[in-house]
Amino acid sequence: MNNSEPREHPLSHHVYGNRSALTVYADTSEQGIPTVSFDATSERQTGPNGKAGWDWGAKLKVQCTKAELPAVAAVLLGLDHSCKFEFHGPRRNKGFSLTLQDDGTIAIRVFQSGEARRMHVIPVSPADAFFVGGVVLTQLRRMLPGVDGAALHALMRRFVGITPPNQKGKSETQRATP
Repeated sequence: MNNSEPREHPLSHHVYGNRSALTVYADTSEQGIPTVSFDATSERQTGPNGKAGWDWGAKLKVQCTKAELPAVAAVLLGLDHSCKFEFHGPRRNKGFSLTLQDDGTIAIRVFQSGEARRMHVIPVSPADAFFVGGVVLTQLRRMLPGVDGAALHALMRRFVGITPPNQKGKSETQRATP
């Protein structure tokens, strides 16, 4: 593998936009919890062979937390309009968001703030969202063994119905404790 090709993962999906590319893949947190990670990169003007390509060597990686994964799934399933999560990474300067667009695409943004500020925006078509959603739902099912697809969908509808609008898109550490 070279830096112009995304790393292959057993359960993943690649999405390519005009200027940015995204790999969504099944991952495991440091605590051993099934989750999903986003690797985003931008187009490189010229590669080692003189051709344009994707700069996967300079990718921006963000991993979903256990608490964030249901909100991500809710947007991918069309149950919610958007979610945004920040304060990822050792410097707490990375994040991501998903926003359902009027045309049915989902805009996924992977960003980093501070001195090394970067933003990758990838429009995800409904067809690609199907496969990205499959990766996310598979990881939710791995987190909840014994919960079938119908029960998971019911839980998702309930999650969206009871999560206060001012708490959607906030991680556990950002939510006020009662």
